[in-house]
Amino acid sequence: MKEGYKYSESGIYYSPKAGDLNDYLEYIETLPLTPSPEAFGLHDNAAITNANNETLVLLETLLSVQPRTSSGSGQTREEKIEEIANYVQARTPKVFMVEDIAKKYATSYEESMNTVLV
Repeated sequence: MKEGYKYSESGIYYSPKAGDLNDYLEYIETLPLTPSPEAFGLHDNAAITNANNETLVLLETLLSVQPRTSSGSGQTREEKIEEIANYVQARTPKVFMVEDIAKKYATSYEESMNTVLV
């Protein structure tokens, strides 16, 4: 393997020079905690496609558990779906800034709990 070989266009993923364990650990610490699609040789649109697919699977599953007909006295299919969506949304944590948390709880090999928190 050629030293310094770039595995991605951004140059984040490359073949580090041969060294001791600490050299490799230092390189690994520079890598992002959440790899982008380029880490796997994919275009950035792969993340969008993945998010769309996950959403479709969620909605298809939600629709599959609903009855195909409604009785005169119960909720309609749409009302039941809205109820479940509201239930999921009420229990979903608010969005937080990963970068801010990563700065506050820096990942280090001496403090493994920070890795779990981030």
